[in-house]
Amino acid sequence: TDDEEIYNYVKGCQNHFSKFTRSGERESLPTWGINSRLDNLQAAILNVKFKCYEQTLARRKEIAEKYLAELKGVELPPNTEGRIWQDFIIRTSKRDELYTFLKENGVETLKNNYPFPVPKLPLSQEYEDETLRLPCNELLEDDEIKYVIGKINEFTQ
Repeated sequence: TDDEEIYNYVKGCQNHFSKFTRSGERESLPTWGINSRLDNLQAAILNVKFKCYEQTLARRKEIAEKYLAELKGVELPPNTEGRIWQDFIIRTSKRDELYTFLKENGVETLKNNYPFPVPKLPLSQEYEDETLRLPCNELLEDDEIKYVIGKINEFTQ
């Protein structure tokens, strides 16, 4: 940007809107920012995880393909080409009931519950209220995936 004000705002945001004086003292600015540096432990873990990155993505794709092939009675994700499957999100008008049923049967799922300004984004809020994130972690065993699929299919029958 050529805008000095925008530049200073973005640079300040990088370190909790703090700046350091020439003497090294921290001077806080009047707003919040972020601090996204990794510590050494997090960096070491990521270095190990990067070595198996391709296998991780392949396993997530395998899990998603099982969900896509075997889940019944729920709306499945569209446009699956090229997805990395950080999440596998299904849609159902009975989201809360399915969430409770799965929880009672030992399956952890997530509801977003992001608040949208309903008058402005009614379709977004409707979608948010009907979606559920299924387990898609590469560490899931095949029998665990079959269990999740079986419980969802049992609920929707």
